[in-house]
Amino acid sequence: NKRSSTLDLPRISLTPMASINLMSNKIKNDLSHPGSQGNEKEDIESTESEELSFSFSLLADIRIAPRMTLQTGIGYMEKTTAIEPKEVGAVRASDGKIKYQFDCSAGRYYLTPKYGTWPAVGDSAYTIASANELHYLTIPLAVKYYFGNNKLNFFAIAGGDANILMGQDLTTGLYGAS
Repeated sequence: NKRSSTLDLPRISLTPMASINLMSNKIKNDLSHPGSQGNEKEDIESTESEELSFSFSLLADIRIAPRMTLQTGIGYMEKTTAIEPKEVGAVRASDGKIKYQFDCSAGRYYLTPKYGTWPAVGDSAYTIASANELHYLTIPLAVKYYFGNNKLNFFAIAGGDANILMGQDLTTGLYGAS
């Protein structure tokens, strides 16, 4: 016979979780660089669209008080962005080689042709439709407070998570390059 004012929370509980995430490609900083027209931010945002993003996690709730748990765990998140075909210009990259510069909301890539002659600064080529994938390790940390009486429970949760970029892949192709 338990009193209705106390909850029967386990000391530790594990929860597998899968979710579909809503993401945005809004760029906060101006991406202008020497020789640019100054409108890269708008160009990038108008040519990108989010595909489904998903995450998988294993969460652990650890009871720290009769009605409170600390939640943590580990997870994986993948974010994919579809990018329309666009023109890319050849520039001298930081390694001194001339490559095609591909700007997107995830950053700047430098592309080299797989065959043909090497580009010269000022040359241009076109990409096919591209996809950019970002892979994150996620580590959540939250505090949960439970309301209820063991028959019907609710909880409030406050916390955040660290998303550590583990890798990124750009899939594209060049045509019209030398």
